[in-house]
Amino acid sequence: ISELIENAESFEKIEELSYTDALTGLANQRYFLRRLDEEIMRAERYDRSLALIIFDLDDLKGINDKYGHQAGDTVLRQMGEALRSSIRTIDVIARYGGDEFCIVMPESDKSTCLKFMERLKRKISEQEFRVEQFNLKLTCTISLGGAVYPENGSTGEQLIYAADMALLRAKEGGRDRCVIY
Repeated sequence: ISELIENAESFEKIEELSYTDALTGLANQRYFLRRLDEEIMRAERYDRSLALIIFDLDDLKGINDKYGHQAGDTVLRQMGEALRSSIRTIDVIARYGGDEFCIVMPESDKSTCLKFMERLKRKISEQEFRVEQFNLKLTCTISLGGAVYPENGSTGEQLIYAADMALLRAKEGGRDRCVIY
């Protein structure tokens, strides 16, 4: 029996690792995509809305180029901590890739999405990212794009596209901005 319990615990740990980004401790893209589809099906079934936010750090490349990738990784790790403390328990946050992150916000409309994006943008810009090995204190800004189901898309692919296009407009508009599709 103890061997069966050990095997079950090992399987749970392996499954958890397969859905977790090693650097930030957040969910990874695979988990995010699965959960986005699940949340869209739930929203459709119960005639609810949900918001999708895609955002990235405005100048991680500059941090990497000036201080090295270790400093950039430290910022990403601390970003993961800041993001976990910023969302509701029903929200899903994931590292989408590189310096891009996604948040699925069930039960959220355009107004709720925009308020959250503004609050998150402000929180990150006010945070001090500490890179102890180089005795650095860095600040960062983020650009965010949001989309809402069902008005901006009825599938995960459509919502990702809409949020990504909004993110591109935020970056083209000067960065450190929030744009809803």
